[in-house]
Amino acid sequence: MHSNHLNKQPLLISWDFLFKTFYLAAFTKKVFSTFCKPSKTVTQEVTSTNNTIVGKTTPADISYFFVDGDGMNSNPFGFDEGEPVAFDASASKNYNLWWLSIAEQGGQQRYKSHGWTSGTVGVYDLTTFWQPSNFENLNTYKVQFAVENNKCINSSWNNLAQFFFICPAGSGCRKASDFEKKIAISPNPAQSWVHLVNFEASNDREYQLAIFDLTGRVVKKIPRWSNENIDVSNLPNGMYALMLRSGKERTFSGRLVVNH
Repeated sequence: MHSNHLNKQPLLISWDFLFKTFYLAAFTKKVFSTFCKPSKTVTQEVTSTNNTIVGKTTPADISYFFVDGDGMNSNPFGFDEGEPVAFDASASKNYNLWWLSIAEQGGQQRYKSHGWTSGTVGVYDLTTFWQPSNFENLNTYKVQFAVENNKCINSSWNNLAQFFFICPAGSGCRKASDFEKKIAISPNPAQSWVHLVNFEASNDREYQLAIFDLTGRVVKKIPRWSNENIDVSNLPNGMYALMLRSGKERTFSGRLVVNH
């Protein structure tokens, strides 16, 4: 005779199943135990604050912009290598939970997330958040910022994604020096070709010209450039960095916009 317990099959329940079941129960209890009132009409007096208002968040509740660390950027989405990078979300409203991530679009394609955090955000230092890594030269980074009201959770996130670009130190992301102000890319935006105005080539030097896209990839290279027109007709619409060198010395760099 065998005991009854010997005939029973063990009940196999994965940790993933237990976690999901527990989380769903806790989440449901938290959400539905709180009365979710309809969103109030946001008046002009509070649109520039981040005070929590009863009701679900909407995409219009999210607003942020990148902060110029040294006050010298000519591009609101560009930062010189080594310059502090930050964003200001003070205009976001109707939330008390926030989430942040940065994804590197080129290079090592690194990723970092802050995770859901209670409270609100004003000016936030992205350089410190990204440490111990550094924002790399000629790379683009995608910032995603999401907000929620824990009294009235949405079924899907409301988030706003924006991109910023790291330029070579002293390049087109920052106001040029007096010398570089004399040289300019023209026409800019360009459709089919560009040239450098006010550039005088030295007869005893060789110049190398390169154009980079926002991921830092070289999309056009002229190993021996002699001040001729530069064909950009095959480049997709977008923003690029144009750099001119003579050996190891950077002669000129600037932003180029292609718009066919």
